[in-house]
Amino acid sequence: MAIERTYDLVERMRSLGAPDPESWAQSEITEDIAQEATWLLVRAIWASCINGLTPDTVTRYAPASRAIEAGASVEDVIQAMRGYAYEAAFGVLQLLDAGDVEAPADAPGWTLDEVRYDEDGNAHRTGRVLNGVYESLLTSDPSGLEGADFLR
Repeated sequence: MAIERTYDLVERMRSLGAPDPESWAQSEITEDIAQEATWLLVRAIWASCINGLTPDTVTRYAPASRAIEAGASVEDVIQAMRGYAYEAAFGVLQLLDAGDVEAPADAPGWTLDEVRYDEDGNAHRTGRVLNGVYESLLTSDPSGLEGADFLR
């Protein structure tokens, strides 16, 4: 059973907060790249993994708490942790694309597949693989700073 898209992709990308929604939609339509899925993934990574720390939650991490107690600025600790979270997310996304380059040639690998959900919540593979997601991570920084607040 095919899951059909019945929405205007540019408007959908705009409503999802994608920067330059026309470009994302154009790429998906003309190049058959799973851009909506890519955007949703990088948006979630920024929200949950990179920007998820607050002054109230950073102290859950003992080393961060000790650094703050020793006089480090809470904001500096958060920025350092955000920088590492970005690097880790970038590394995992890059690994999803490249695979384990040191594994034997006949070793299993992995892919990140796009799925669509039916009305019952069942996932159906579209046949498209998300490639190069790491390339979209930095340019999708919701602040528009492309990591300048913690990478430089």
